[in-house]
Amino acid sequence: QVIRKGAQIYLTGHNTDVAGIQITLSNLGKKPNGALIFGTGGAAAATSFVLNNMRIPFRLVSRTSGTNRMIYNEINPETIRQHHLLINCTPVGTSGFSFQPLPLPYDAIGSDHILFDLVYNPAVTSFLKEGLSRGATCVNGYQMLIAQAEETWRIWMKKQ
Repeated sequence: QVIRKGAQIYLTGHNTDVAGIQITLSNLGKKPNGALIFGTGGAAAATSFVLNNMRIPFRLVSRTSGTNRMIYNEINPETIRQHHLLINCTPVGTSGFSFQPLPLPYDAIGSDHILFDLVYNPAVTSFLKEGLSRGATCVNGYQMLIAQAEETWRIWMKKQ
C-alpha cells in the first residue's frame, strides 16, 4: 500500500504467512526444543521469523549448501532426535508435484515429534504419513490457510 502524507511517501506491506504459521504453531500447545525448517524460500523465511519470536532454536535445511543452513545428506538420526519440530516449507508432497518424501532418517521420529507440512493438498502428504506411522503429531497446511484468510480479511477491513 502506498501512503502519501504531503511530500512524504510510505510503503506498507503484509505477510499473511507469518500469521498463519504463528497461529498454527500456537494451537499445538507444545513448545518444542528445536526445529528443522525444510526449504529456504519465502515460507521458510516467514517460519524463521515466527520461530525467532517464539524463541525456538532452528536450523534451515536445503538441497544446496549456504550460510547458516544444512543440506539434507548432513541430517542423521541424532539431528532428528535433537529437533522435535520438523516443518516442510517446500512444495514436495503437493498434489501433482512429488509423492517422494523428503530425504530424511524417518526412523528417528517418535511420538515426541511434531511434523508441520505447509502443504494442504493432499491433506496427508508422504512427509506426514511417515510421521503418523511413527506416532508423531502431524499437522498439514489447512489451518495455516484458514488463518491466512482471516488475517487477509482483517487487513482489508481495516483499510475500508
